[in-house]
Amino acid sequence: MLSPDPTIPMGGDLPPTLSWAHTVISRWLPVEAARMAEVLPVALARRLTRGGDWGGSTLTMPGDPLEIAFATHDLLSLRYTIDPGVQDLPGLLALWHRLGAPALPSEPLETAQALWRQGQPRFHAFIGVRHWQAEDRFKLYLEVPEQAASAAEAYASGVLECPGILPNRPQRVEMIGVDPTDGRIEIYGRITGMMSHEVGTVLWRGGLAHRKAELLDLLSLCFGFPIQRELPGSVFGYSYARAPTGPVAVTLYTHARTLFGREGSIRSSLLSLGRRYGWDLGLYADLSAPLANLADLTTRHTMFGITLVGDAPPTVSFGLAPPEETCG
Repeated sequence: MLSPDPTIPMGGDLPPTLSWAHTVISRWLPVEAARMAEVLPVALARRLTRGGDWGGSTLTMPGDPLEIAFATHDLLSLRYTIDPGVQDLPGLLALWHRLGAPALPSEPLETAQALWRQGQPRFHAFIGVRHWQAEDRFKLYLEVPEQAASAAEAYASGVLECPGILPNRPQRVEMIGVDPTDGRIEIYGRITGMMSHEVGTVLWRGGLAHRKAELLDLLSLCFGFPIQRELPGSVFGYSYARAPTGPVAVTLYTHARTLFGREGSIRSSLLSLGRRYGWDLGLYADLSAPLANLADLTTRHTMFGITLVGDAPPTVSFGLAPPEETCG
């Protein structure tokens, strides 16, 4: 049961980007959109109040605190990520409780709090939400301050039961994800100036080194040119997702604009990939329609990722800060 924070007055109408996006989503996923309409006023209450900092989020390039997520292995659910603007752990846990989310394990929370004491987090935490039929699922993304990089890497090695083996590279753990529904812990990191041979090393840590060529082939297809030595763009991210049982899922991320260019080109490229692989991207096509003819480099498209797990075919994920009905 969702409950508002009695200490925070509700902020009235949603911003135009949220209102229009919700209308579009309702045409495709009406039940899930109705549940989204219950979650957003609670999760974003601090930002929706008068004087709230709506445009100051680090979640998206335009500063919006909401990102709609698309994952090609699960296009029948509604996924999104929220930056609630909560800067302390007690406030974050109180919000988590108001959302009706399952209890969080204490160990990663204690780890995050210890890491926060070592530095100055920029955003502290994001909340991931998934609505699917009768199920609501929540995930907490806890920031790792740059000053706590060594301690975070030691924690990651314990979770994965495997050390990192790129010790001389500019890299660090940036976030810890916690999914209390299945006990999954996720480790998110980044590498500056990543080389193609290092993709195999990243995959090796998740037991997937043998799939390096497969991942690079798909990445080259997205980029439009063979990737032989240096990966495009200055920074690539990676994540490892480990549940108590089952294989580790490994994802390689970069900004969508790194692979596909400007705003409109990103949209056309993603829709082209969808046609090639048979993904139903109808909701994405409608939600991104106002961006079709834009050539902006400050994009509402966010990250693009390729995920490998076990022997399953690769899957793709990407995010979008919802645009207004008319852009430009």
